[in-house]
Amino acid sequence: MECPLNWWGNVEKCQDLQRDVDNDEEIRGLEEEILELQEYNAKVESEMIKLRTDISQMEQLVRITERDNQSLMQKNHNLTEHYETVRNNFISLMDHVKLPNFDERITRDNFDACLKQIETLCEESFHVENRAALSVIKQALRDFNFPTNATNGWLRS
Repeated sequence: MECPLNWWGNVEKCQDLQRDVDNDEEIRGLEEEILELQEYNAKVESEMIKLRTDISQMEQLVRITERDNQSLMQKNHNLTEHYETVRNNFISLMDHVKLPNFDERITRDNFDACLKQIETLCEESFHVENRAALSVIKQALRDFNFPTNATNGWLRS
């Protein structure tokens, strides 16, 4: 567009006006860019707050899970101790008992096999030869002391 001041011969003022217009357009462009950046920053900041909240919730879940795991580990330890006590009591009471088809003394190493043999005897208790063995087992276990001290809801010896 032609500067109206050119008609009067004032070229310098016309150039100054043109620079001012160019500067105004540049400033408007920069202001729009600043607004876009502010909107983007607000969006990113909002996402960061959400991420911090999510991270905080996840950390809380991890702490709860760790606490629960510690509790379960302690309960598992207590149950293992209880099992060991029951097993040792059972082994000592059955020390002199001779099981049919079981040629070894009962030990920690063959405990599961011994229990399986007793289970078989119980399932086949209608056989006469098994009744005698079951009678000996019952006699040996009559003094079996089953520890039942409860700690935190779990049996403990």
